[in-house]
Amino acid sequence: MFDLLTQQAAADAEAIFTSTGTTTYTVPSGVIYISAVCIGGGGGSSSSGSPGTGPNSGRGGSLAFATLQVTAGETLTITVGAGGTAGSATGGESGGNGGLSSISRGGTTLLQAPGGAGGGNTSSDSVVISADALVSGSNAGGAGRSEDRFFARGLGGGGAGGYSGAGGIGSSAGNGGSGSGGGGGGGGDSNTGSGRYGGYGGGTDIFGQGSNGSAAGLNGGDGGTGSFVSNANGFGGGAGSPAGSNALGFQFNGRAGRSGAVRIIVPGRKRLFPSTNTTN
Repeated sequence: MFDLLTQQAAADAEAIFTSTGTTTYTVPSGVIYISAVCIGGGGGSSSSGSPGTGPNSGRGGSLAFATLQVTAGETLTITVGAGGTAGSATGGESGGNGGLSSISRGGTTLLQAPGGAGGGNTSSDSVVISADALVSGSNAGGAGRSEDRFFARGLGGGGAGGYSGAGGIGSSAGNGGSGSGGGGGGGGDSNTGSGRYGGYGGGTDIFGQGSNGSAAGLNGGDGGTGSFVSNANGFGGGAGSPAGSNALGFQFNGRAGRSGAVRIIVPGRKRLFPSTNTTN
């Protein structure tokens, strides 16, 4: 009963972190629980370069949320993952992995969402959720796509993970997927324009579960933003790739993935992800 009364007395507040890198958050007075969502950065796409490489688009970043017990006045460390780097045309580089987004106390990670794997790359990062979290969940970003060097279309990136389902898979020849559980939709593939770049996977917004992001299909556009409220691109979308090098006859760089984000709302027993009083 004391916990509930203390939380009711604390004012509604939020903290939004979208600049990549590490910063801190001080728990407000009277707050003993926070609810938070983390979205990892989207994976970058591989290049279309010498000596003849196939296209590989980036996976969307994962999403993780939890309600966590804290102490008023304590300082938590916040990390926002960058989008994975673009593969260089020189040598046909893979795309870089998206950075993880997390909340930690000292050396202990309380909540972590891994970034999406870069096109042609792998990632060993994993979801972390504190064992004493009251309410929690996590979902992976949609996969990027891979084709051979003769493939004539750029591939769509994967959508960021949703609150109760995965992001949509990127498109290859029109077979991408919509997001689920409020996740981002897969980016479209393309056979037009310089490099024939596929679209970005849709990111996911940070204001709680909403509608699913739509798949972009054959038009080369970006996937729809999952749970859209205010950020047109959302966070954590994987990068679309250029077409295969032998189909293009030229070398093209890949593209960087889109960055992640962290949002904290209080009081955490009154407002909690995925969808209880999570909007402003």
